[in-house]
Amino acid sequence: MVEQLDDWEFELRRGSGFLVARKKQSLGREDTLRDGYEQAERFLDILSFENASAIEIGAPGRSHILLFERDGKSVIERMATADNPMSIQVTITQTDSEGQIVPQPPAPPAKWISALRFYRLSQTSRSPHEAYRNLWLGLEVLLSTEVPKGQREKEGIWLRRALNQITSTLNLSHETPGGVNIVDYVMERHYTAMRCNLFHAKIGSTSAAPTMPTVEEALDAYANLVRIWRAIAVRIGSLRFTGSGLITYAGYAMQMAGVFSQVIFHATEDNALPAATDTAVSPNNCPVVTFDSSSHIGVVAPGKVENLGIIDLSTKDTLSPFRRITTSIATVLYSVDYLIGGLDVNGADFFEYRQGWRLLNTGMPRTYFD
Repeated sequence: MVEQLDDWEFELRRGSGFLVARKKQSLGREDTLRDGYEQAERFLDILSFENASAIEIGAPGRSHILLFERDGKSVIERMATADNPMSIQVTITQTDSEGQIVPQPPAPPAKWISALRFYRLSQTSRSPHEAYRNLWLGLEVLLSTEVPKGQREKEGIWLRRALNQITSTLNLSHETPGGVNIVDYVMERHYTAMRCNLFHAKIGSTSAAPTMPTVEEALDAYANLVRIWRAIAVRIGSLRFTGSGLITYAGYAMQMAGVFSQVIFHATEDNALPAATDTAVSPNNCPVVTFDSSSHIGVVAPGKVENLGIIDLSTKDTLSPFRRITTSIATVLYSVDYLIGGLDVNGADFFEYRQGWRLLNTGMPRTYFD
């Protein structure tokens, strides 16, 4: 199936699992990602209605393939994100002067507050945008239980007042980058950039781009807001939390910088499926392409780091389609990205492989929706 929508063309092949969106006009990376995703969603909106079926983009924000222009050169980009589940278990025991364990009084019974309903809805949501909307509604309810909104008080003024009052006794400075004031951060990062755009997205015409944040922006914002939400809920809602210890974003970034200090990428036409026992880039001894550069970029979002591999295609002969892109740490195979059907990179000036690794605190609230 090939369809036109505005100045975009879409191709969808039954059973392939891929939707291709293309435009004759050359775009930069960010415009290709943002506009292409939005147009793809619009195409699926129409297709879902016409066919009375539910169709959605699987795991948005986790992986994609882009063709874009940068500095007059064409670039093919493959982005793939993998999860790093981690947790810390901590047990604290109080003893008396004789070394005997001191029994702790039972925790008070849990109390229900209406904000919890929005929290649960956000955690069971199917999309990042829906999850963020519910989490923000829950935050407003949560704050209003402690700091009621005045009868004619404007929303932004009340929100800033409530946050100032709560954070006067609750230190959340570790949830902001570079020591930025937590209230200013929430107002700018979440209220203005996320909440207002999600709740009041306006479209001037049927072809105008909405102000809705991208999937990546919604995911990153949710991961940050849910930590702030939890800390406030425990403080003012007298709620218990039985999850495991928290791996900090800074600690994760330092650990990953050490792990990927000697990262090396390779690509091969080998069609061998990845296996836990893999030790070779190409188990079938097919030709292997070593990336011209492989490096650890570092933090690209809270709890997410990225590696980057680049191949200068202008210096290469025609290459066979890539079916396996591997990550090695020094000489040890670390991971395999398997591309169903292969990826033909010929015809572009550069191929870039963006490999993301995101922290999943396994004992903490859900932060991804794919």
